[in-house]
Amino acid sequence: KIYLEGMLQAEADRLSNQARFITEKCDKSLVVENKKRKIMIDELVNRGYAADPVKEWKRRIKADDAEEEVDEEEAEEAAEDVKPSKASKKDVKVDPEKAFQKLSDYKKYDYLLGMSMWMLTDERKNELLKQRDQKLDELRIVKSKSPRKLWTEDLDALVMKMDEVENKERLE
Repeated sequence: KIYLEGMLQAEADRLSNQARFITEKCDKSLVVENKKRKIMIDELVNRGYAADPVKEWKRRIKADDAEEEVDEEEAEEAAEDVKPSKASKKDVKVDPEKAFQKLSDYKKYDYLLGMSMWMLTDERKNELLKQRDQKLDELRIVKSKSPRKLWTEDLDALVMKMDEVENKERLE
């Protein structure tokens, strides 16, 4: 449930930022032309734009997964009464913060600065806001359900799909 909530929130944040970027660009309160990338990124940060929320969320999930793998390996080694060597720990664990910081700043904002000129229309802005509202509605629904209810719904959907496939196979 937490995974799904995080994903939906990150997607909604991304859509909100894109719509706000289009609005600010169109009403000329944000000017990107004839500026160096570093200055443009600094301005986006000062205006409260985050690095791509979806990519940042995925990075955090990967970092959490990597940390869990290291913890599991250490537990297995401890159970076998074998001391983990420093070299093997180094090979397994990579500091995700340092790895992420190695990316250039402008790559973090490609979801905004990489949009084509066609994206800078009122229609596209409204479509992004509509998609954001749908994500937020989906998030609200997920938050209102218990993990058990979500699990039951997933199982029901799986059974329905399996019945559909079996019926199709019988007909063939």
